[in-house]
Order: sequence, then C-alpha cells, then structure tokens
Amino acid sequence: MASSTKLARAELGVVSSLKASAIRIHSRADLAALFYAERKIGTFAGHTTLGQFLTFLTERGHLIPVTLRSKAIRPVHPALLRRQDLSV
Repeated sequence: MASSTKLARAELGVVSSLKASAIRIHSRADLAALFYAERKIGTFAGHTTLGQFLTFLTERGHLIPVTLRSKAIRPVHPALLRRQDLSV
C-alpha cells in the first residue's frame, strides 16, 4: 500500500479518536467522515482511499467488519466494531 507511511504515522491519533467516541459501532459513513476530515487537513496522502484506510485499521486489529442482518427489519448497512468491545 503506497500510503502506508502516512497511515502508520496517523494510526495512534485515529485510534485515539475512535476510543474517545461514545459510539462503539461505527458505520462506514461515520468512518468515511473521519477519514475525509483527516485527509483534508493532510493527515493522509491525497491518493489514500477510504478502502485502504479501512483495510489498514482492520489489518492492525483496531476494527473488525460486522454485517448485521434481521428478518424482522430491513437490511442494515455493514458496520465496523472495535475489537476490544467484543468481550462484553
């Protein structure tokens, strides 16, 4: 991944932002908003994609993908849950 250097340098700050949030399940839209806000101020390289950002955080163990489904309600968008919150 070409943008891994800036992603690696930003890792602690991004993880701190996620931990500071009262939300424990983050939708793709929530994470996209964080990503684009950080990229706008130069935290990430301009060519870094949202997919690369999500893959990076997932591979590092900060997020895990979760797909929620129910027959009783309409399909829910995939969400990402922080790994440490699974021990509840």
